[in-house]
Amino acid sequence: MATQLEEWNRHVTEVKRQEHELLEARSAPLRNYLMNYVMPSLTEGMMECCKAKPDDPVDFLAEYLLRNNSQD
Repeated sequence: MATQLEEWNRHVTEVKRQEHELLEARSAPLRNYLMNYVMPSLTEGMMECCKAKPDDPVDFLAEYLLRNNSQD
């Protein structure tokens, strides 16, 4: 019984590892898109928000992103 439990645990661990690798591979294009097209604008907006220190930083950031929308 203990041997079956150990085997099952090894199998579960292997399945989890495979699932993690699959998710990493499938999410790579999404991460690349975010890093290339979203993060530069978002980073600039967050830096401007830190400089301005508005009462409502979320609203400030939303307006900044709308005003500085570069649709390349």
